Amino acid sequence: MHISKNSATQIVEEISKLVKQNINLMDETGHIIASRDKSRIGIFIMVRIRLYLKILRNIILMKMIYQKA
Repeated sequence: MHISKNSATQIVEEISKLVKQNINLMDETGHIIASRDKSRIGIFIMVRIRLYLKILRNIILMKMIYQKA
């Protein structure tokens, strides 16, 4: 799913108002594309990639288990 930087910024601003915290929105590569803290935009977030890898590993394990059953 692709979201424009303008839409991402609007989403971040609205959610940040509701939760009274900084919100970051990342793209599919793990880079921050919108944040209340403008200095964070463009920063690469490794945690996002680790999360994807963990999810991928779990999917592979579930497929292996399913195939053995």
